[in-house]
Amino acid sequence: MERLLSVLLRISNRLGLDVPEFSRYFMASLGALALDLGLLFCLVELFGVYYLTSAIVSFLIGMLFVYALCIGWVFNHRAVQNSRLELAIFVAIGIAGLALNAAIMWTGTEAAGLPYQLSKAVSVAFVFLFNFTMRKTLLFSVQRLSKEARA
Repeated sequence: MERLLSVLLRISNRLGLDVPEFSRYFMASLGALALDLGLLFCLVELFGVYYLTSAIVSFLIGMLFVYALCIGWVFNHRAVQNSRLELAIFVAIGIAGLALNAAIMWTGTEAAGLPYQLSKAVSVAFVFLFNFTMRKTLLFSVQRLSKEARA
């Protein structure tokens, strides 16, 4: 346990983890998750859309929601000054998260025989940590901002 704590502290120090930022990201992600899950449920249960198609659509809408919150409320620093490039990187990270989401959901549902809701629950934790780490590192890091300013 002590070793795990040590690793987490090193990661947070390298990322320049700001607890209020992380808290805001967590709250923004909860909002995006609520939107994602609500749309997923509606599309599958009310409209009969295939669960993976529904997961992609709901995930993408949740991603746009969290992007708006990230640039307007969550992060204190924006390392990429070109807003089109920033959005492209944000979307690329989101698509990687989407691929991770789909892989975990497919593995849980098709390979392990779990209900899609349980597969989604497992996916949420992994995708949240992946997205936060990548977005903080590539887009909203003070260290990255200072490196680009020197170049």
